[in-house]
Amino acid sequence: MPAPIPIHLMPTPVRSPATPAVVAARDYASQVRLALACFGIMLLVVDPATHPVPQAAAAGLAVLLATGLLHRRGMPDRWLRIEEPFALMGGVFLVTLGPPGIAPLTLLWIVSAATGVVARGGRASATGRIVVVAVLASPMLRYGVGPDSAMILFAGCGLLLSVGTVSNETHELLRDPLTGALSRAALLAEAERMVSRAREDEPVALVLIDLDDFGKLNKREGHQAGDLVLQQAAHAVMSSMRRSDTFGRLGGDEFLVLAVGDGETVAQRALDAIASAGVGASAGVASAPFDGFTVPELRRGADVALRASKQAGKNRGTVFAGPDGGRATDAPAPGARPPAGRRR
Repeated sequence: MPAPIPIHLMPTPVRSPATPAVVAARDYASQVRLALACFGIMLLVVDPATHPVPQAAAAGLAVLLATGLLHRRGMPDRWLRIEEPFALMGGVFLVTLGPPGIAPLTLLWIVSAATGVVARGGRASATGRIVVVAVLASPMLRYGVGPDSAMILFAGCGLLLSVGTVSNETHELLRDPLTGALSRAALLAEAERMVSRAREDEPVALVLIDLDDFGKLNKREGHQAGDLVLQQAAHAVMSSMRRSDTFGRLGGDEFLVLAVGDGETVAQRALDAIASAGVGASAGVASAPFDGFTVPELRRGADVALRASKQAGKNRGTVFAGPDGGRATDAPAPGARPPAGRRR
């Protein structure tokens, strides 16, 4: 019987995964920004006097084109970090240097800024929000306070606030309210996306985690103590995840980790983290495309492996050995070889 997985925790930052709702928002923001930039370019070509500094307006529209392309499907998340400052730079070119009053290019940038908030799930930085307000207020400083400039400021701030509020509410629906992990619906949707992209050289591991003796704890200590244990376990796993990993709660005391790479390593890292929080847990591992090509297939395999972990004494991880033999194989201790039954 293999020994429980030891503790050697290496925390790393956590990122909210690109759920289908976020990906759809990025696609929407991309299409809107590209259309707005093309419309603005058409305005400049037809009438350069639309903007008092055509060169600056052209630079601002180029920024809108670039940030629109950043939101295309499949774009790495690290590129989205530069979107906000560049979009604000475009606002300086189009709004601050633009004509007084409600000019077409000013309205264009306000709508573009709002779509940027949508694409980030309503999560604009505090600095970004301050700069947006400063850009919208800049015509007042340049041309003086007037009804048009005041209307621009109030309309722009109202639009950004309303879009941000709606996006934040949508974002909250993707989260489990107790633990802060992804909700079941968002988690399974993300699992479908990740598993569909699995390859033999980049397998996707599905790790099913179940807390040990959680039912007994609930009966002995009460549901409030059980909720605290769930929160501790979830926060421990999230603090140990890589930026590319996905973690969510399926329900009850059952969690799921999705990650590109070796499933044994992923399970060990998650169990290490939970053990560091003083909570016992068992795990079952299945990987695409080796153990299946769909999420239901992988969940069945991981569930078989999880039951094997429970039967072997709990507080351990087990890797599904595949249909040949119909049994699960215990995950090796650090430094041990992968199970012989594993298909590569």
